[in-house]
Amino acid sequence: MLLKGWIITTIACNLKSMASDHQYTHSGGMVFKGAHKMMVLRQEVAEALFGAKKAIVGYAGNSADIGPVFNWLSEPIDKPPKVKNTELIVLTSKKEIYTNYNLGGWTFVDKPYYAIGSGSHFAMGCLASGKGSSKAVEVASEMDPASGFGVTEIKL
Repeated sequence: MLLKGWIITTIACNLKSMASDHQYTHSGGMVFKGAHKMMVLRQEVAEALFGAKKAIVGYAGNSADIGPVFNWLSEPIDKPPKVKNTELIVLTSKKEIYTNYNLGGWTFVDKPYYAIGSGSHFAMGCLASGKGSSKAVEVASEMDPASGFGVTEIKL
């Protein structure tokens, strides 16, 4: 049984790329392979939100809650939706990393790498050893039962 509020999955990034696993876990515990958990923002949106030509956004948490968030990030014209049970991570072409639990304010990460989700500690250890984001998610997937089913990497 999953713990309530447990943000499951692994998203890792360094200043070159972001990677995501493909595992989705149903509240009843059933696991299955799905799409990666990242999106590349349109240039106009990346410039407006982060002052960068390109930005990659990843999420860890409840996939049912991310639809409205990704829709807003595609066209941020109205008030941002409420974010519940989800953590976000952003990598910009300015080589900056941000994270948050809501769309109201982004926290700058003062490191050349970062990871979110239940496998984040495993991924952070791998990133700290100089490995890339894809390898970090691969390693986390071996150790974290809530991560797996392959890795997709998006490069800046």
